[in-house]
Amino acid sequence: MDDREAGCKSPIFICGDSRTGTTALWAALIQHPNLVPKIRVDKELPFFQEFFEGRRHPPYRRFPIDRIFEEQGVLFINSFMSENTGGRTGRYVTAKPNNMNYMNRILPYLPEARFILMLRHPQEVIWSKLHYPGAAKGGWRDPNSAPTDDFTDAELSKLADQWNASTRVILEALQGEHSRAMMLVRHEALIADPRSVISEVLNFVQEPLDDNVLDILSSRLTHSSFRGDEKGVDLPRYFADIRKSIAESSGFCSRVWPLVKDYGEMFGYADYASQSVHAGEDLGIAPPSKPEMSPGSSLTQPEAPPPAETGLVTIESCTLADKNGEACSTFRTGDSMMLTVTIRAEDTIQHLGVGFSVFAEDNTTLFGRTTFDERVELPTAKKGDVFRIAFVFDNICFQGLYRIAVKAFSITDPYYSDFVKHSEVGNAARFMSGTDRLVPGKFLVHNHVSIELLDGGRLVPLGSLTSRQRVEAELKWQIEALRQSFSFKVGNLLVRCIPTPIRRLLTGRNN
Repeated sequence: MDDREAGCKSPIFICGDSRTGTTALWAALIQHPNLVPKIRVDKELPFFQEFFEGRRHPPYRRFPIDRIFEEQGVLFINSFMSENTGGRTGRYVTAKPNNMNYMNRILPYLPEARFILMLRHPQEVIWSKLHYPGAAKGGWRDPNSAPTDDFTDAELSKLADQWNASTRVILEALQGEHSRAMMLVRHEALIADPRSVISEVLNFVQEPLDDNVLDILSSRLTHSSFRGDEKGVDLPRYFADIRKSIAESSGFCSRVWPLVKDYGEMFGYADYASQSVHAGEDLGIAPPSKPEMSPGSSLTQPEAPPPAETGLVTIESCTLADKNGEACSTFRTGDSMMLTVTIRAEDTIQHLGVGFSVFAEDNTTLFGRTTFDERVELPTAKKGDVFRIAFVFDNICFQGLYRIAVKAFSITDPYYSDFVKHSEVGNAARFMSGTDRLVPGKFLVHNHVSIELLDGGRLVPLGSLTSRQRVEAELKWQIEALRQSFSFKVGNLLVRCIPTPIRRLLTGRNN
């Protein structure tokens, strides 16, 4: 029995606010041989939404039969989608943005489902909605307004609320119990480097790389603002011109940014009007500190050029897996991670070494290791030899998106005076780190620390709370999270917390 008959075990859901790139990513993924729909379908099939919206206030939610009904309903819709919209294996891709509201109710019954969460600069999203030809039909503009009319405060507030709501759902999903099933994709990255993003997405959904998918976003973009087969559309410049227009509309920016500032800054976005935006620049995310991650920053002192690569080693692949050896791109703080690097020698090489470094989104180097540092001696490589090296380590990162750089080199001197770099891949792998919501993200990394009260008294760790107390503490944490410090009671226990602003929790920024 194939997946189509039984219902696909790992459907792919593309979610996010409207105008964030859901159409583009969906149109690319369905070009994959395993994902081409059996029949032509709309990307936003509403079946899951209709089912859950119809059960918003069920009278018998507390009885076991109600849970059985919900499970059977989800499995029926999944089987129907597999049979009618799935590819040759029955796997299907759906891009109904509202499905993100039901992730926690779908995943218990489809634990292998994958959710791709799309995110875009809030000012761009709101601008795009307001200038969309069908804005009134979509409920984004007053039906009685003319295209030349100024945007009303009510329109801007409504669209800002929509962006905040969807971003809040994304934030909670990335921190929640199903975070391993989530992948965050920024619209900015999708436009700037579509092949790399598509490669990461295919790795996340565990589909083999395919040129049809890799090329489609590089050659053309199926975008709901223009036809996907239009020729001559320079996508980076197209979107850079939009950003420039937004930045020059100071009245729009000054009215919108205060409405979205809190969640915007959590994900590293900044007000376009406060930046110098020129056509061709890819701004919108707060500029990191190094030029390779900062297309729009101005640096007075350029970095020294990196050492030339000999090309004597090819880094063929880099994969991440969990402690069980299963491919994984999302880890909780403290989880065991395994990075496997496959290299091929292009000539005879002695004193060969391989290493990796983990970087935060602002390009801060967090940690890394090399075979040389660990005194692991690799054999002399002959031309054509292939080595697979596995690095196993604990994830010490807090909530956020991180990248891993890998390099191959030769060295004998502990002071690295004879270091020769053969090859380096700066974006070899990416992973999302999620942490316990009750752990404040005060630092960039987190090592487990044992705590003992030496002067008497009693310590009550949060982990020792009952389930009910823990839920109560977590709810109060979320409600109070934006304050500088606070305290609350759980039973007779007084808990005092001094949380870091959530923006720093997510991005690791120090400012």
